[in-house]
Amino acid sequence: MVSRFEVLVQGAPKTPARLPLGGYPERVEIRRDGKPVEAAAVSSSLDNGLHLMAPAPGRYAVEVASVATVENRGGIWRLPLAPAAAAVAVTEIELPADLAWTSPGAVVVEDTVQGGRRKVRLAARRGE
Repeated sequence: MVSRFEVLVQGAPKTPARLPLGGYPERVEIRRDGKPVEAAAVSSSLDNGLHLMAPAPGRYAVEVASVATVENRGGIWRLPLAPAAAAVAVTEIELPADLAWTSPGAVVVEDTVQGGRRKVRLAARRGE
């Protein structure tokens, strides 16, 4: 699962910005003005998402590749997603091509199959 965030830090950074994230982060890329930022710090936890501590004011682009947490409830597999932080957020998920799926409360932006994999992009409103 890939999550992309845009974080605007105004004034001197005093506390980390919380970014909603479902799953376990594998790779985090932080950019400012298109260039990698080495001085930014990130931490994560399953219940609190990802925390970004920016080194200075500015607009940061954060991309997180993560492994999703999957739950089995009575033979139905569920993939809980973190609540959307932006007015409209897009979530991209890669699944096996033959897997039946639904996503109540989200709008399907893209559903394509290539080889044995399915790429699904879902849009959700803030807080959903």
